[in-house]
Amino acid sequence: MHSAVPVAGKVRSSSDMINKIWWATNNSYLSNLFGYPTDCPQREKNGWTGDAHIASETGLFSFDGITVYEKWLADHRDEQQPNGVLPSIIPTGGWGYDWGNGPDWTSTIAIIPWNIYLFYGDKKLLTDCYDNIKKYVDHITEISPNVLTTWGLGDWVPVKSKTPVEFTSSCFYYKDVMILTRTAQLLGKTADAEKYSALAAKIKTAFNQKYLDRATAIYGQGVQTELSSALYWGLVPEDMKARVAANLAKRVAQDNFHRMWDCSAPKAS
Repeated sequence: MHSAVPVAGKVRSSSDMINKIWWATNNSYLSNLFGYPTDCPQREKNGWTGDAHIASETGLFSFDGITVYEKWLADHRDEQQPNGVLPSIIPTGGWGYDWGNGPDWTSTIAIIPWNIYLFYGDKKLLTDCYDNIKKYVDHITEISPNVLTTWGLGDWVPVKSKTPVEFTSSCFYYKDVMILTRTAQLLGKTADAEKYSALAAKIKTAFNQKYLDRATAIYGQGVQTELSSALYWGLVPEDMKARVAANLAKRVAQDNFHRMWDCSAPKAS
């Protein structure tokens, strides 16, 4: 049983293993899609936000899921508190406003409408959620006087290395601000576009001043989470991208080509 989402894409290769992985991935996605995306089919079945935004592109490449996400983002708008805070599970009976939320998880309010726009060219969800994204971003800004934010779960259930919460949460905060900036541009909100563009630049500068060693092209301790997150979310300066990417490749090889973070955590891979 799952929501009726038509097939939108297919992968077929000469590798039986890749074909089976693709088949299993789609079945995992569908088994967690019944009115809204949930986390795991064997136990909680809650609308965990972090699990949903990291799987949204996987789902949209294979299925026409726009109406499911439109419905779920309406739930977001219903659940958002006046100060902009969202719970870590949506819908909720009241739990999740004080634990488990933060930019690394509840960035669903920005990331999913943006992904819908990228896949469909449809601005409706961005328009519907614009004020909610603003409230969310403004709340993070308000509680983060030093520009970078420490709100969030961070490197959840790490395997061998643990990246600071400030690092991972600030990556998502930056992404949210960039999405808000681009949405303001799309919707012709010039003043907001200028305001949030300046905020994004401020976050990026503070992040790189604190975590980037320009001599070595290493972020923080140089572990996979740090290098990949900075690259994926666009925080690496243009002239440093190739070197940081090369360091990430070296680190993956050093880790015996194993991924060094929990698969349920909302990190960029």
